[in-house]
Amino acid sequence: NQAVIALENTRYFNAVKHGTTDYSADCGVHSRGVTSAGQDADTFDSAHQIRCAKIALVRSHGNWCTFDTKPRSVAKSEFQMQGANKPSIPFDLSVDNVVFGFDGEQLQVLLIRRGLPGRDMESDRFLMAVPGDLILPEEGLDEAAHRILSNLTSLNGIFLKQFSAFGAPDRVFAEKDKEWLTSIRRHPDRRVVTIGYYSLVSMADYRPKPSSFASRAEWCPLNEIPTLAFDHNEIIAAGLEKLREDVVHHNIIFELLPEKFTLGQLQRLHEIILGKELDKRNFRKNVKRMTEVVPLDEKQEGVLHKPAQLYTYRKPD
Repeated sequence: NQAVIALENTRYFNAVKHGTTDYSADCGVHSRGVTSAGQDADTFDSAHQIRCAKIALVRSHGNWCTFDTKPRSVAKSEFQMQGANKPSIPFDLSVDNVVFGFDGEQLQVLLIRRGLPGRDMESDRFLMAVPGDLILPEEGLDEAAHRILSNLTSLNGIFLKQFSAFGAPDRVFAEKDKEWLTSIRRHPDRRVVTIGYYSLVSMADYRPKPSSFASRAEWCPLNEIPTLAFDHNEIIAAGLEKLREDVVHHNIIFELLPEKFTLGQLQRLHEIILGKELDKRNFRKNVKRMTEVVPLDEKQEGVLHKPAQLYTYRKPD
């Protein structure tokens, strides 16, 4: 692993060093500039989430890092590093959401079919993608993630967690994406760094509806994901890897289940996410030790097999 410094550090360091305020156009983001003469020259204010980025250790991909989601002042010394005087590269910042859902049998991912609003929303013209878009200048990352997911799929108030950043220089420049990108983006030749989030929903409780440039929004089984736009196959794989880690340490798996569920469904979901079979007796013994998993005086209805007892999850206060 290697340390990755916050994106656009070179540009911000030069801005502080030279006292300039005209760098927002090159960065492709809104910013308020550097403190004027006579003010504190060692720090500058942050109006955009890129400037909230912190140093983080990344995975073996070398270009993944995590970002703060709230503004803070950034010391000039953070950007004083070797090579700081090299020219900066204009880029856009986006958010991509990997929405996982569970139907009782399979783990699925929500995909959108992209179209051209007002011109061509032909369903099969462009590759499918995970819901994602550019963030607005005044938005924080979490705020952008919720807005983009709502705009493209009409999903609101669901679990969201930031898990990684993807910044390969050529990640949006494949030939398969050129037509859509050229038609929809103001600067189609600009590099795009995206922040990955994963979301967890019970498919029984949410009905996605496409809007904006999404012509369709539909669930796809995890093991049937087709070739997607940009690097979205890689983003889904990374989101699943992070979900596997989190499921072991946190009770977030219950976000994927309906309010009432069976222990068989809970075990099946664990096995799908973890990618391995679990011993039924040990699994149930461990679950019954959890005070948050409460047995109900109810059983399944309308099933062909023997009805199983239902449980519910009650979050601790």
